[in-house]
Order: sequence, then structure tokens, then C-alpha cells
Amino acid sequence: MITKIFFQWALLLFSGMVIWACQSPTSNATSEGTKVVVSDSIPAIAVSTLYGNWVKPIDGVPQETEGFQLNADQIAFSINMYTMPYKAWKYENNCIILSGKSIGNKTSSSITDTFKVIYVTDSSLVVERNSERINYTKSSNPKNIVKHE
Repeated sequence: MITKIFFQWALLLFSGMVIWACQSPTSNATSEGTKVVVSDSIPAIAVSTLYGNWVKPIDGVPQETEGFQLNADQIAFSINMYTMPYKAWKYENNCIILSGKSIGNKTSSSITDTFKVIYVTDSSLVVERNSERINYTKSSNPKNIVKHE
């Protein structure tokens, strides 16, 4: 019972942090010709720049990678993360929002991971989640794409 209450409060707190982190900017939005500056001097990006396989070294196992695949049809897959298969994604308010499920011992629950985009090129993606910067690189042939049911 206490675990369930703790989980509900943790989920509520996390949801509040996600909403706060990805709010639409109001006072910092400006227009410079055809380039729109969203906030914190981050230029608006073409969503198609995000399509593909994004991987990073696994903490403690740098020779292996993990990450996600973002498809044009808004379907997403996890890469080398079997307990957290992603199913869908969207780009909203300068954030990549991934949804799927978390699979534990005899349980599973819906999850939403939100990454604030800091920088993106054709081969590099820098995001922020919970005040941590994460650097991804684009991979043309990642290992272990986790297909969802």
C-alpha cells in the first residue's frame, strides 16, 4: 500500500516536471526573418531532422549503445532497452516526447519520457532530461532494435 502511494506521488511529481520543462515560451519568442527563435536561443528545427536511430554509450558499458528510433509516422522503437519498449513519439514545444511501457517483474506500466532538444544536426542530438545533458549520435545500423507488441 505504501509503495503504491509512493509510486503515485512520484508519478505526479514527474508529470509536473515534464509539463514545466516543456512549456511554450511566452516572453522569449522572437522572429528573425524566416528563422524563429523558440527560447534560450534554440532555433526552431525541421522535425524531419529527428528521424532515424539515435544512440549513446550505455553507462558503465561504453562499448554498447542504447537509444531510440524515431520514424516519420510517429512510431518509435527502443534500441537495446528491453524493459522500456517505446511505441510512439511526438515533437512538441521543443521537446521529444516518447511513450511506451516499462516492463518489470510481472508488471508493466505506461511511461512517457520527455527530452528537451538543446541541439540537433544530421548526425548529433543533444537533449536535456531532469537537468542532465545527453549526447546522442545518429546510427545507420544500430544493434538490438526492440520491436513492440
